[in-house]
Amino acid sequence: MQFRFKVVPKHPIWLGVETNQKVELSTAWHWSMTAVLGIGNALSRARGVDMKYSFGQKRCDLETEEETEEREKSGNGYASRGKTGDPREEVVERGALLWNIHAVDYLKQHKKGEELPDMAKGKFPDMTLADKQECVFDNTEDWYTCVYYSMYVDLARWSCENLPGGPMDMKNFVEQKNGLTICVYDLPDVEDGGTDSLHDVSVRRDYMSLTFQDPRHHEADEDEDEAPDINEDDIDDFKSVGSDNAAQET
Repeated sequence: MQFRFKVVPKHPIWLGVETNQKVELSTAWHWSMTAVLGIGNALSRARGVDMKYSFGQKRCDLETEEETEEREKSGNGYASRGKTGDPREEVVERGALLWNIHAVDYLKQHKKGEELPDMAKGKFPDMTLADKQECVFDNTEDWYTCVYYSMYVDLARWSCENLPGGPMDMKNFVEQKNGLTICVYDLPDVEDGGTDSLHDVSVRRDYMSLTFQDPRHHEADEDEDEAPDINEDDIDDFKSVGSDNAAQET
């Protein structure tokens, strides 16, 4: 993708995929995914980049009922933000897989007026982490080219591929209404209202989000819009009845 910022970021930028829910997995899949993501986290640290994964957390995972009630009474709660429903079911941290933006495969800063590369032409060259870290996000005029390759997510098939337990249909853990979102955001420091590890959606600043949904869902919608099959015998019967009615009217 190619982009530029509307406001200058003040904090490290995270890029990844997320879904606006807490991801519910079977015990076996939870263990498998935790093991795979743990290995990925270790490899990322070895490369010198930050990685974050979460299956998502709701308010009830973080607060007792008494703490929720106290927060609501203080005017800093669910109802005060114009929302309805059970505040303890509110998603505080989305199910996500994220990296510091410098972990992508290609990251290039283009000064104002510089011609941008054609994203449709071939593979971009490999870059060292040091080369990617030369990109600074200190203005709203420069453009950036960002490329990331993955062998684990197939959006066309709506499937996670190359996992130890085999492919996994994403409908098993991503609700259709939420889809899967490519996101770019930053978080405030602890002294500015952030936390050490929780990516609280209420305090982060989003720069971009692009949501994909299961293509099979849309295919089903199109099928429903198609005209139903009509039996030829039914058409003949309809013509016969119509003719009889016309004759009676005359």
